[in-house]
Amino acid sequence: MIARWSKLLTTYLIQNHGIKEEDRELYEYAAYSLFLSLQPLLFALVLGLVTGKIERCILIILPFTLIRKFAGGYHAGSTVRCLISSFFLLSITLLISFYYPGGWKGLLLMIGGGISVIICSPIDHENKRIDKEEKREFKRITARITTIWMILSVLSMWRRMEVVSICISLGILLTAVLQTPCVISRRKN
Repeated sequence: MIARWSKLLTTYLIQNHGIKEEDRELYEYAAYSLFLSLQPLLFALVLGLVTGKIERCILIILPFTLIRKFAGGYHAGSTVRCLISSFFLLSITLLISFYYPGGWKGLLLMIGGGISVIICSPIDHENKRIDKEEKREFKRITARITTIWMILSVLSMWRRMEVVSICISLGILLTAVLQTPCVISRRKN
């Protein structure tokens, strides 16, 4: 489906003289990457609209997508599996947000997950290889982004904005959870 949208967008741009035909492959790949990276936000919006909890969905997906971009983690073998599992995981995480312990218990869980993400990142997965220089840079970026989100979660709790704190915490923990299979397989090898 995403590949078809990418081709349609590229064809439209070529027909309207926005790009040249010889650049088709490059723009199809760029459109595919764009649609794939927007997919979590789109899922969050759809799930939020359906459940009436759009703020929760956005507050969960934002830290997750921003950290995950540089932290890495498990990648599904196909786009279809990725889309299905992403929607399922977001739905489960939204459900958990209603039962997640607030206060210091929840913050301690989030800090543990955040530290795990910082220590284990970046994850070099067979579906997404990174070189040594990228690893160093991604580790620094992951540490900064994760720390900023953890601080925002703590500040939200301190300002008595418990739902905001919980959702940010869950976004961080979701990243840690999706790194776990890769960390375990890396340690086995």
